[in-house]
Amino acid sequence: MSRSRREDPRFDPEWAHKMIIKVKVIAGAKDNNIEKISEDEYKIHLKERAEKGKANKKLIELLADYFNCKKTQIEIKQGFTSNIKVIEICC
Repeated sequence: MSRSRREDPRFDPEWAHKMIIKVKVIAGAKDNNIEKISEDEYKIHLKERAEKGKANKKLIELLADYFNCKKTQIEIKQGFTSNIKVIEICC
């Protein structure tokens, strides 16, 4: 008898749609825009300036909309104060 992935006790649904992407952020741009460079690399233009976490907050909002998931499912893993960031998306 064969089991489906979801019936398999080793299947962890939290890992089902988890991905890590690398992002280059350009803050203070004219428009908000996401440009896909490769499967796991993106260039993102944000209107928000990089001060007091405003750009990071807008980045998470924009990515949540782009990937059709909740803002709480997106986490900046590296690069909080850098324009190059590593982001984990679990949706």
